[in-house]
Amino acid sequence: MADALPTHLANASHPSADVLHPSEAGATVIAGIELRYLLTLHLVAAGPSTVKELVDVVDRAGFVLAGRPSKVISDALRWEVARGRVVRLGRGSYGARRVPRSTFQRMRQRVASAAPGGSGGCR
Repeated sequence: MADALPTHLANASHPSADVLHPSEAGATVIAGIELRYLLTLHLVAAGPSTVKELVDVVDRAGFVLAGRPSKVISDALRWEVARGRVVRLGRGSYGARRVPRSTFQRMRQRVASAAPGGSGGCR
């Protein structure tokens, strides 16, 4: 079956493998709930941010994104917008809404355990 594929596709590795820069091969990939929580916590603490600023936040936290960063960020925040914790201010710009204290604490614990060198448990 691989004979039917063009050579450049038959020899291709998994799509997400090409996204990581070689120097980031050992970096921790963040996705899903941990990514959503990291972004929401930043928006609560820092106020409105652009997608570019949010990509920088992920980088500074020691994580990498698997995929096109702007798409991964906007997809993650779409969930939070639907839950009412984040508001889309315009194209590529997001802000935080009210996050209950218990939810905020749960978010902090989840992100801390996902962080490189995190404990993996509650703090």
